[in-house]
Amino acid sequence: MTDTITLPPGAAINRQRLMLAFHAMVGRVLYAWGAKESDLTTWPAFVERLDCSGFVTFIVAWASGQRIIMPDGSAQQHAWCNAAGLHQLDSYHDLSYTVADPDRLFVAFIPPTGPHPGHVWLVREGSTMECRSRAGVSSRAWNAPVLRRGAVAVYELPAYD
Repeated sequence: MTDTITLPPGAAINRQRLMLAFHAMVGRVLYAWGAKESDLTTWPAFVERLDCSGFVTFIVAWASGQRIIMPDGSAQQHAWCNAAGLHQLDSYHDLSYTVADPDRLFVAFIPPTGPHPGHVWLVREGSTMECRSRAGVSSRAWNAPVLRRGAVAVYELPAYD
């Protein structure tokens, strides 16, 4: 059982900083299993390799001014979201109601199964922000079949402009 986590008062992700970081990384940062950025204040254009949870940890920390620090590993991040009391949607399909809302930001999870690691990604305005094998930091439609089939949890992250 994970202890309750309390976010610092006012801790939230700045959507403008999030998009700035994402655009600095998309198509350039490569996927490498287990890769993390040790300095969460690094300018995003200097990051070279990440895995999915390393990407989420880095971009959330960077866009929140290091006020939200998620742990490494998608399973640990899923537990962290639950322990932090973030609003959990009833199902991944519920994102369909939010695709036209630029004010909302979500994090979603596929659990690890057998030899396959889990996966974690962000969703905003109907598109993902993720780091995945063969694509690196990239985006795709939130309802890509592999994501719809595998997602077991989606949480809303605190965000502002």
